[in-house]
Amino acid sequence: MTTRFKLLADFQHYWPEMAAYLTKSTGAREDAEDILQELSLRLMKLAPSHLASIDETRAYLYRSANNMKIDYYRKTVTRTKGLSELQAAGIDSRSYTTHEVVENREMLEKLFEIVNELPLRCKQVFLLYRLRNLSQKDIAKDLGVSVNMVEKHIMKAHLYLHERMNEENWL
Repeated sequence: MTTRFKLLADFQHYWPEMAAYLTKSTGAREDAEDILQELSLRLMKLAPSHLASIDETRAYLYRSANNMKIDYYRKTVTRTKGLSELQAAGIDSRSYTTHEVVENREMLEKLFEIVNELPLRCKQVFLLYRLRNLSQKDIAKDLGVSVNMVEKHIMKAHLYLHERMNEENWL
């Protein structure tokens, strides 16, 4: 029987290995990182009954990552096709209503408030990783900590943000 903690710990352990695999198969490190970030969110949402059915976490993680890679590219192709059709029809796909702009701005402000609730080092690592797009290795070097510690801070931030987003009914 797999617990959520064990699954997430194994996910963190296999992250570099899976990132290398996805980078090789997608040809883009950024796509691999996006897929793994999405996978981390999905893992946090798994029902306890589903967790209990996982026998081999490494195989489960790789199968899930591969399935997400397929989904990721399906969405990319659909989105690109949709944008092309909108542009051909002369429709600006980036038009937003005032209400949408205000609503998105409010959500963004709330998200920054939630990020500011993180412990200082965790927040630093998360912001360097997410906003500055620094690699985990570069962050570890800049802050004088291990890559493993950077990975733990990122996972802790994701878990906390997911929890708070659930509280805000965003998920």
